[in-house]
Amino acid sequence: MAVAGLTGRILKIAPVLLAAVVAALAAGADDASFAKARMSARQPPEKRIGLRPGLQLAAMRTAIAAAPQTFSGFDSKCARTTPVIAFVEGRTMAGNFRDQQQGCYVWLNLAHAPLLNAQEICKLTLHEMGHLTGLQHASDPEDVMYSPFEAQPIPAACAEPL
Repeated sequence: MAVAGLTGRILKIAPVLLAAVVAALAAGADDASFAKARMSARQPPEKRIGLRPGLQLAAMRTAIAAAPQTFSGFDSKCARTTPVIAFVEGRTMAGNFRDQQQGCYVWLNLAHAPLLNAQEICKLTLHEMGHLTGLQHASDPEDVMYSPFEAQPIPAACAEPL
């Protein structure tokens, strides 16, 4: 009889419990505790890799400023060049692109940034500046346009980028 009484009570509150569970699941995305749990489970890339934007951007700006002295006949046809920090999955370490108003951008991939020092970030940026002038990859490992990336040699312009 005790089992029958317990079963009867469970059956009476089952619809209420079911409604509460469904409501919790439906409202879960807006619930602060669920959102906090999701955020703590996966930090944003800049937190995971130890973003140092001041240092990384400074090294990139050094290379952007040094490009005209590094490449003979330098003419990127860029009204301005902006350093950008981005996160891209995969092997790409850096890149460049242009907008419709003659603005140019050189970006550093945060996925690789923790592995690079300021000199190497400067060298990567200088390499991308070369691409903005139309230069292709070089076969000489001593050339800044060499690919794949080699940490050494560091170009003179990047010896003390900060």
